[in-house]
Amino acid sequence: MSKWFAYLQGGWQESLREFPFLKVVEQLVVAPSTLDNAAVLGAAALCHIKQELPFHPSTVHSL
Repeated sequence: MSKWFAYLQGGWQESLREFPFLKVVEQLVVAPSTLDNAAVLGAAALCHIKQELPFHPSTVHSL
């Protein structure tokens, strides 16, 4: 099980502490699978909600 998949399964708080918003978006490029990409996008969305940072779809690389 990948690290990103573990976040998808319920490790959201840990991922928010470990990866600031911009770093999560940058990691999307190297996520190896669709499931991992979903976890990264979910973590990025939670960072956006928690930190109230501007989130622009253009900053997310295509899956």
